[in-house]
Amino acid sequence: MKYLTPYEQAKLVYRREWSKRTFHEDLFWHYAHGYVINCPEFFVMARVVPSQMSLGLLVDPTINWQDGDTWWIHCFSGKIEKLFTWAPFELPLVGWEKRNKPRIYHLITIKQRFLNAQSIPQS
Repeated sequence: MKYLTPYEQAKLVYRREWSKRTFHEDLFWHYAHGYVINCPEFFVMARVVPSQMSLGLLVDPTINWQDGDTWWIHCFSGKIEKLFTWAPFELPLVGWEKRNKPRIYHLITIKQRFLNAQSIPQS
């Protein structure tokens, strides 16, 4: 079985799930209005947004916010514990879409949840 990089895994999401834009269109808009990080351990498209926005506005990378309190993770693949090492600056909240609903969490809470899960030995 061929190993897929996190970038290749992220592209597959767009084949499996309906999206208003293609992977490359979202990639372009995140380069223009957000952050894109691609490395061997993870791939992420994210941007800063105000947490009180509707899901339609949160997931639209064509909208450029001047400021916000939330890292909105539009697309992520790879090692989840690495998600917390990439941000150029900290914000109090982090969010993503799950089952067509925005999920917004306090960053410190979600960091602890994922990092604690990583330290539990798997049997």
